[in-house]
Amino acid sequence: MHIWREITEDLISVRVPEVVEPFPGSTEIIGDMQALQMVITQPEVIHHLLGKYAAVTQEWISRQLAAAGDNPHWGTFHVRLPKRHISLAADTLVLLSPTHLHEFAVPYIMRVVDDLDGFFVHYCGGNTHLLPVLQEIPGFRGVDSQFDLQQYPMARQILRPAAVILSLELVMHFGLSAVSSGHEPKNVSWRCE
Repeated sequence: MHIWREITEDLISVRVPEVVEPFPGSTEIIGDMQALQMVITQPEVIHHLLGKYAAVTQEWISRQLAAAGDNPHWGTFHVRLPKRHISLAADTLVLLSPTHLHEFAVPYIMRVVDDLDGFFVHYCGGNTHLLPVLQEIPGFRGVDSQFDLQQYPMARQILRPAAVILSLELVMHFGLSAVSSGHEPKNVSWRCE
């Protein structure tokens, strides 16, 4: 980062990829099914792993901020976030109930984003049951997911106008003959509100 800052004279920001949220990061270490079972059978072990993962992630974020100076930005491959905001990859959070989200996600998200001005959460599938819990976390600014036409209005209603919804919407305009002939969808569009 120091070399990039020197070459660009700090005019071009340092881009840092999204960070894996502690629960999904932990499930990558021990496996999804194992972690989900341990939420019920050995919660103290999962909490221990989540605490370690959150501490390492928080340290990494601090070092990235120090190395990037005043000009870092985090984000996914398609979204540039405001300064001092981060995108958390959180796909396996959709496997948790709201009760388990409060216990096994919220405290660790809060720890990871403590030194930042805000955060976004990325997860695939457009599930909406996470949204009421996420919006309660201080610093939550929005979600990046694939809400379909039925999920999007529910997501907007839950999040209200204050939160940003970034959604990749795949619009398919073809019938069975097009599908059977192997044609790709005619329109892929981004919706950012």
